[in-house]
Amino acid sequence: MKEASQAKIYQLKITLRDMRPSIWRRVQVRSDVTLAKLHRIVQTAMGWYDSHLHQFIVGDTYYGVPSIDDLSEVEDERKKRLG
Repeated sequence: MKEASQAKIYQLKITLRDMRPSIWRRVQVRSDVTLAKLHRIVQTAMGWYDSHLHQFIVGDTYYGVPSIDDLSEVEDERKKRLG
């Protein structure tokens, strides 16, 4: 019988830049969550309604919603996991 790999739990502190007083939320998420799901978690935690474009940037790699019209190289956030 194969052992099921257990996802780690990450605690993230999400802070808005250049806001005074500071606006932030702390969330706990599983390491196996996709970046697309993480985006929805951030939207909910901040009380937002997904009305602006977004990207995750890790090193030199950009993750987001790929578009046929977009000439930049954006990796599909639905295929990348947080861990």
